[in-house]
Amino acid sequence: MGLTNLGAFCTSVFSAGAMAWSLIGRDAAALQSGALAHGAIALSAGAALSAAAASAGLVYLRQGRMLERWMNKRALAETHRARYFEGVLSIAEKEKPEAAGLALEYFRRYQFEVQSNYYYARARKHEKSANQTVALGALGGFVASLSSLFVVFGAAEPGVGAVSVIGAAIGALAIGREQMNQDRRNAERYDRTYSALTALAKRLDAIRAAVAKGKIELIGEFGTA
Repeated sequence: MGLTNLGAFCTSVFSAGAMAWSLIGRDAAALQSGALAHGAIALSAGAALSAAAASAGLVYLRQGRMLERWMNKRALAETHRARYFEGVLSIAEKEKPEAAGLALEYFRRYQFEVQSNYYYARARKHEKSANQTVALGALGGFVASLSSLFVVFGAAEPGVGAVSVIGAAIGALAIGREQMNQDRRNAERYDRTYSALTALAKRLDAIRAAVAKGKIELIGEFGTA
């Protein structure tokens, strides 16, 4: 998905550059000699390759059913993990308080804290990525607005059009990035889950003390929560 989004961006940029290079090169002697004379061809080739990469990524994504396969495998892994720890806690409820306490600490270390750390780290990662997307969108708006400035100073029309297209392409890249990653929404969701787990962690000391006194059934309740 990232390759497709980037390929579409590069296609727009290279295409705009090729058109601007061809039109400006008619009046610029420096662009009509040496390697620069083939600049428009090189940019056109870059646009074609970018478009091919974007199309290949999209076709592979759809026909390979990559997203569907990943979601199914991830859901299966989560189900197995949940059943494993449910089994550990159900066995612990039949043991003595000392063994049940060890099972509780095992659950805390390898399930509860792993999940808590995961949601915290993912929330921070999505938040950072969301800020980068906002900065990218702002950059696109700034580049697009430069075309108005160039017009004021009498810049060549092909160059102005290319700058506008590049600014719009950067904006589209930012929009595609947010639609793909959904960073802001995921950051909020992970933060809410992490807050819920943090609140749940405050009950651990009380549960440890209760289990030591023989109230082993609280282990299962904590695991379910």
